[in-house]
Parts: sequence; C-alpha cells; structure tokens
Amino acid sequence: MKMSINQYPLLEEDLEKVKEIILQQVDTANPAISTGLRKIALSTGKLLRPTFFLLSGRLGKFDKKKMYSLAAAVEMLHLATLIHDDIVDDSPLRRGQPALHVTEGRKNAVLMGDFLFSRCFHLTSQYAKIQNARILSAAVGRICESEIQERAPVIPSIRSYLRKTAGKTAVLFVASCFAGASEARCSPFVSNYLRRAGYNIGMGFQIIDDILDYTSSSVNLGKPVGNDLKSGIYTLPLILSARKNQPGINTAVQALQRKEIAAEEVIGMVKDLGGVEEAREYAQRYTNRAIESLEELPQGWPKEALLTLTRDLLFRTY
Repeated sequence: MKMSINQYPLLEEDLEKVKEIILQQVDTANPAISTGLRKIALSTGKLLRPTFFLLSGRLGKFDKKKMYSLAAAVEMLHLATLIHDDIVDDSPLRRGQPALHVTEGRKNAVLMGDFLFSRCFHLTSQYAKIQNARILSAAVGRICESEIQERAPVIPSIRSYLRKTAGKTAVLFVASCFAGASEARCSPFVSNYLRRAGYNIGMGFQIIDDILDYTSSSVNLGKPVGNDLKSGIYTLPLILSARKNQPGINTAVQALQRKEIAAEEVIGMVKDLGGVEEAREYAQRYTNRAIESLEELPQGWPKEALLTLTRDLLFRTY
C-alpha cells in the first residue's frame, strides 16, 4: 500500500519494473485487446500480491529478471480473476472506473481475461520452478471453485465461508509468499513460515474486504457499497449477524432478493447486531497469526516491510 511502500524505495523500484513487464505483456495482443488491457494494467491498484512475492524473494537470492517476471505473472493472474469476477457479478465499477465488461463488452472482457491467463502462464513456464508453476495453475482452479460456492442461495455457515475465502483469496497470497521465497532459494524454514503468513494475510484481507462492503463509501471503495449483498454473496458480517437473529436476517435477505427493500436496510441491521465488529475480530486474529509467522523470518528491511504491510491491511479503508 502506498503509505508503506514509500518507506522502502527499493520495493517501489521493484514494483515499477513489474508494471513495465505487465504493460509489455498486454502490448503483445492485437490492438482490440491491448487497448482495453492497458487501462486495467495502468490502474493496477495496490499490487499487493506482487509486493508479497517480491518481499518474500528479497529474503533470498534475488534474480531481478526472474522475480520481476514472476511477480508480473502473479498480478496478471489476479487481474484476470477480477475481470471475470466483475462479469459474473455484473459489477459496473472497478477501482472507481467503469469495469472492463462495461467499456469493452462482456464477450471481449472474457477474452481479455483469458488472454491475461495465457500471458501469466507464458511467463511462469519461462521462469518458475515446476513446483511453483503447479501451485499457480492450481490456484486458478481453487479460485473458480470458490467463486461457484460463493453464490449459494442460502446464508452459509461460518465454516463454509472460511473454506470459500481460503480458496478465493488466501490461495493466491499463499502462492505469492511461498513461491517468492522458493524461487529465491530461501530455506524450507523461511518458505514454510511465509506460506503460513500468506494464508493468514489472505484470510484477514478478504474479511476486511467483506467488512468494507458494509462500511465504506463508493468513493473510497472504488465500487458500489453493498454490491456483494445485492449480488447474493453473503459474507462474514451477515453470517455472524444471522447467528444472533436468524429469522430477522433471513426475512431481510429474502426481501432484498425480491427488491422489496434496499441493501442499506440490511446493512443497518448487520451493523446493529454487531456483525461488523465481530467480523473485524476475526480479521484481527488472522492478522495476529500472520505476524507471529513473519516474526520468525531473518532480520532485515524485507521482514520489516512485510510486517508493516500486514498491519496496514487490517486498518485499510479501500
């Protein structure tokens, strides 16, 4: 995140190189594809997954060409999933701008997402170890499976939500941290602590993301508030609220599905029942576990940057 990256000039330089590679990769497409992809590549947001990949790699032998290319592959994989996710959710905005399927059409957006997957795996095949290439390819399957599970017609259990979150979000943070360390030839000790940290960072990140759907503004969030709720995606704040008032929440959700009430009414109920505050406690626990793992890493600025970024994610507003 910007406020943390500014403390580490070398990391900021690394991320600029990653952006250059992403732009080079999308420019290999024909003009009809590359024009749209350049827009999303230039608004790459927080670049969190490449950041965790690079910082993990900085703990070992850092081969710039390889690490920058693989960090770009990780971000392109992430961007491809976002494009497809926006299409499925029919979300009009992404990072405060019209989503790609709005500007380019749904069919073209699907193909653009597919193209990003192809460039991701092209770079992976060139630079990654077989083990890490398998991890990244398996991550795509886990993400797709979790997206299907996310759209269940009923409010899920906490266990189901956490399992889905692990597959939807945490899996790519795990891959970023572990593969970054592995490609830099870090010891199994370091790589495994980063794997654990990545899982907990990803879980905490997604829970905060779900909280922001109830608490943020469209300006800060870059997409409509309550969009998940309106799309029939029921996340931790709602699930925890339903434990306290199952009949009331069920009735409100059904009314929302029939468009008899606004999403704001359900959001108000969730807040009143303490669902947001309790969900934040879950995010805090995952963040604490991540920090415990990161504290085991070798001393140096990459470790400090990892700790700073992890703490920042808990308190972000977008």
